[in-house]
Amino acid sequence: MYFMTINKIHQGVGPEEIGKVIPQHIQWIKEQISKGTIVQAGKWGDSGGMLIMKANNITEAEGILSEDPLVKSGLISFGVERFYPIVEITL
Repeated sequence: MYFMTINKIHQGVGPEEIGKVIPQHIQWIKEQISKGTIVQAGKWGDSGGMLIMKANNITEAEGILSEDPLVKSGLISFGVERFYPIVEITL
């Protein structure tokens, strides 16, 4: 199953705080991509990001996301919704 996550930076968190954790966050994303868990990731605007990921169910997806260094550091929160691709693209 695919899931889409919207990740939002908590109010009051500045770019300096995010910048300190971004290298670990990017490394975590790369690891998840190599495992086939994350399909695509990116930033939107100045307030968060989005992931498309694969998991067996929403509980598993939330468990994986809870290991994101930005989540573990308390800087962002996420929402997860089931994603239904119309066409599956193999990269």
